[in-house]
Amino acid sequence: MVTKPSKEELVRLGHLRNTRRVIDQMRYTLGLVAGDPAVKAVLGPAFLAQAQGALDELDAGHRDRLMAKAKSKEATEEQDAVVLEGIRYRRALVARIISARHRGVEVPSGATRMGTQQKNPGAVATDLERVLGLIQPSASALAAVGVPADLLKEGQEVIRKLKDVAQRQEIAVRTQHRDAVSRQRELTGVAYWALKAIVSAGQSVHVREPGKAKQYTFGVMYPPSSSATGAGGAAPAPAIPKAA
Repeated sequence: MVTKPSKEELVRLGHLRNTRRVIDQMRYTLGLVAGDPAVKAVLGPAFLAQAQGALDELDAGHRDRLMAKAKSKEATEEQDAVVLEGIRYRRALVARIISARHRGVEVPSGATRMGTQQKNPGAVATDLERVLGLIQPSASALAAVGVPADLLKEGQEVIRKLKDVAQRQEIAVRTQHRDAVSRQRELTGVAYWALKAIVSAGQSVHVREPGKAKQYTFGVMYPPSSSATGAGGAAPAPAIPKAA
């Protein structure tokens, strides 16, 4: 490990920083060190190898999280389609029940009202179960006036789909997303802590060479503003070396 802080402290540090900027700053700063034998000697090969490893893991994790977001979007689209199917089925079923009541079939009044207006799969599934449960004792009479058993069976299949997508959503939110966010914050904290050590070392080594010392800053993460650089506008941020 390149750091001594606790995991909790690293997560806190990472939460306060933009991961993409930390990656870009780390890549730039390690590029400087690679061409600076004096700073390399102060930091040592073991530390620099660990710092590079922290950068590689953070960069890979960041890309994986972006991919996970894309997959999450696909999952949301699937969920929305299933919920819409459930809402439409419920609307059609309730309309059929109302028609049956007008034709003399007695059903509980609650069966002709759509309950929750929430559009999450668990809530829609629960409301469908409520309606189907209320009309079950009248299933035979309903079948004779346009509410066939196949329609009720279709409702059970819709409920199954809703519960399945709700369960998968819950698992994803509870485990994958939470763990991925925590890990990314921790890795961001590791990289930032290593950066602080490298920047301090570079400024110390080049204390008598202001031009070189000023290269060792957080200029990629925090580009200078126009107000800090005079009327000429902001100084350009350091060029970021491309990943190998």
